Amino acid sequence: MLECVRYRFLRNVHCQKKQSTAQTRLDYPMETYKQKVKNRVRNEVLTYAIRALTTKRTNSTIASPTQLHDVALNLLREHPKNNLVYSLKADTVKRWEKFYQASVGSKKRSELRIAYLCGPEPNNDLEVILKAGVLPENIWAFENDNSCFESAKQQVLSSKYPYLKIVKRNIKEFFQTTSIVFDIIYLDFCSTLIDKNNIETITTLFDCHVLAPLGVLITNFSLSEKKQNVDTYKKIVSFTSNYLYHKEWLEVGYRQPGFFSEGAISSGFSCPECDEKCLSIISEDKTDELRKDCFPFYRTVLKKTEEYYGQCITRFLMDIPSTIIPSQRLFGFQNVTSSILGENKELKTLFDNYIKDYYGPDGVFSLEKLYEMLCDDNDWTGKTIYNLKTKYYNTFDNLLSSINISSKKYETDKLIKHLFLHELLVFENGSDNCFIKTPLFELNKHWSKATKTGYHFCDVFLFHQILEVLLAQIAVPYFPKIDQIKRWTYKAKEHRMFTDLFVFDQARYIMDWLPTPEMISDLNFDLQVELSIRFLLDAFAKNNYCYLTNLFFGCNVIPCTDQNVKFLSKRKHLFSR
Repeated sequence: MLECVRYRFLRNVHCQKKQSTAQTRLDYPMETYKQKVKNRVRNEVLTYAIRALTTKRTNSTIASPTQLHDVALNLLREHPKNNLVYSLKADTVKRWEKFYQASVGSKKRSELRIAYLCGPEPNNDLEVILKAGVLPENIWAFENDNSCFESAKQQVLSSKYPYLKIVKRNIKEFFQTTSIVFDIIYLDFCSTLIDKNNIETITTLFDCHVLAPLGVLITNFSLSEKKQNVDTYKKIVSFTSNYLYHKEWLEVGYRQPGFFSEGAISSGFSCPECDEKCLSIISEDKTDELRKDCFPFYRTVLKKTEEYYGQCITRFLMDIPSTIIPSQRLFGFQNVTSSILGENKELKTLFDNYIKDYYGPDGVFSLEKLYEMLCDDNDWTGKTIYNLKTKYYNTFDNLLSSINISSKKYETDKLIKHLFLHELLVFENGSDNCFIKTPLFELNKHWSKATKTGYHFCDVFLFHQILEVLLAQIAVPYFPKIDQIKRWTYKAKEHRMFTDLFVFDQARYIMDWLPTPEMISDLNFDLQVELSIRFLLDAFAKNNYCYLTNLFFGCNVIPCTDQNVKFLSKRKHLFSR
């Protein structure tokens, strides 16, 4: 049950029943949610979200509406004698641009549908949304707490906007039982990232595809400081250090120059809890007693918790819809991938045999073996989740169950296995793929003969890139548009808050550009198909370069530069006045 944290003590206020009105409850000056710094964040985040889906809509997609033309022009600018570029016909370009427009469409502000957690003061957010041009009939507010709901209802009914829909229901359950799709979802949790209920809500949102194919998710999490709750603070530091440890690139400090630096592994840090001795010392908060040759990443995160916690929020929420949920959808349900890989039971046998080939005849299929097979220097979400499961004495079992879309939520071993298999399939074994037992096997087998672009561009065209597109057709992931992510941090009362705005794009104008897996093996994979899909996937290469390096690897047609690679903007610090 989602709880109205910022007003929780109101439930204990002993006042007469006839005085329990919105006005009476809002007479307490310390309990209003109208601080200047909060109002500023509210205005900036909602205004930006609405603009991103209306007047700036085509800036919010992974690929631009002129993607094919732009890549061709860049190629000719750098390599004017590359005659292969001229083979892309104008008819193909126009056909895709028409498909893009049909997929992305346009939106007026009056057409946007918005959902948000309203608390007892729904007018705070409502006024900003309505001022931006959204219709009150298209706004849904959610509040599950009895006292907060009564306050919210009275406030709305007594305002000039009685058409706002306030739903007295758990928003996660609403997502599970309705087919309504929202353009913007604003989840002002006001509690920490590691709260199981919060992550369950976000997982359900993406699993049920409640967010529009091009939509905005806004979250607001708190940081429980050490002096406020020591146990929660330690869990936050442990989760943050572990989650960021396997990331290939990390952001630099808030006020330092530059955008990013190499990750913890490349920088020589040991894992967050590198062995039993370090684990026992860290758990007792005696980091000064660590041995001299031990440099756990945990210690660095402990010194700059706010900075790394903010990064962890962003990266975790990127991974949930782009990797964690899609991998479960592909491998967690019977025969979902049968048209691409073959029957589920055959797939399991093939993976077992692959382990034996890797480790010899005595090889036994296990998560540990899969863990060892994946390289340490890549952004493996599976390894991250595996560490959370195995190195923290079940501390994060509840959290891991919240990202499990299976009905058996506590079987996290399967969740990890599905992540490993997905990463192994599309990356480690991308050039071989002995797992494929469908007509696609022949296309993969003769890939070098089927493709025609060869070494004409920056990266070589590999089969796993087509495979990823086909898997995405089925799994329907959401991808964050990196350069459109905006973030804020501010101090509200006792807690530091972290607000993140994500523009998520299903990129169906790329995924559905190819025919289905059942058809593609019989398709005449001509130069028009090859050039167009390669030019389109270049957009993913530039978008994912630093932050989602395990997705669509090696898709560069033109080289990466500071001008075309997408970077996260720094988190904006706001101060109360």
